[in-house]
Amino acid sequence: MEDLKVLKTIDEIRTFSDPYRLQILQQFQSFGVPATVKQVADRMKEVPANVYYHVKKMEKADILKLVYTKNINGIIAKFYEPSAAKFDIGVENAKEPAKKLLYTEAQKTVS
Repeated sequence: MEDLKVLKTIDEIRTFSDPYRLQILQQFQSFGVPATVKQVADRMKEVPANVYYHVKKMEKADILKLVYTKNINGIIAKFYEPSAAKFDIGVENAKEPAKKLLYTEAQKTVS
């Protein structure tokens, strides 16, 4: 796991800025070890399919990463963890219209 991941693309920032996904990310962080979607869903009292959908989006944006798989009674369990301990939004090298959009997306997260 990296110490810091800088989110640079609009897709990464949009994925990260979703409040439900932030809750999922916080649950993965709270485990302190790689966890399955089922473990996170149970802790959140949510349906695993809902959590899985968002985990796949976060995996695609490299916010979560698949660490390992394990065969448990014939079922392949996938264990994920955050790709970094902290996330930051980086816009230093972005062109002005992109900066404006990135800041707008970031503000939505804080609001």
